[in-house]
Amino acid sequence: MTEFLETDQDLRARLADLIENKATFMQLASANGQALDDLAVKLGTERQTSPEHVVVQYFIIRSSLKLSGGKPAAQVGHAEMFFMEAYYDLRRFLEHTHTTRSKSGAVEKVTLIREWRAGEYGKITLAASDEEFEELKDRYGTDFLVIDNGHTQVAPKTETCLGLWPMRKSQRCELLKSLKPLR
Repeated sequence: MTEFLETDQDLRARLADLIENKATFMQLASANGQALDDLAVKLGTERQTSPEHVVVQYFIIRSSLKLSGGKPAAQVGHAEMFFMEAYYDLRRFLEHTHTTRSKSGAVEKVTLIREWRAGEYGKITLAASDEEFEELKDRYGTDFLVIDNGHTQVAPKTETCLGLWPMRKSQRCELLKSLKPLR
């Protein structure tokens, strides 16, 4: 807990102020996420834990490639590295950007990622047909698209895995809901 908040009454007043002004809350969450997590725990207002409210990160593997052994895990690992690089870039952007309008989407992403990190780093790996894979790329973007070099199981420049930004399960599209876990 930070030094500037000492009593439960102070904590409750601070939380009420934050709730009244979402923009201030988002800025403080970005600047001092751990202190706000501590505040929520102290006040008994921990994040909701319903299955649909949980924040997870999805990875989609092209099932037509029939990857074997540890290859799918390696592809997910590559996508996760792309994600972490983007996350750190996003944090640097927030530290050096002073206009609220250009920060709003980035602050929301970082706040959600902090919640994901404070939880269990939930990850779900799904299998998709080539058509479903393309549809998901169109919907969610290709920020964490893995294109294999072709040294082992697939031809060079083969798209193998798509990683997505962490999201609440309730925010996933119907296609993502319909996919089966990778086996």
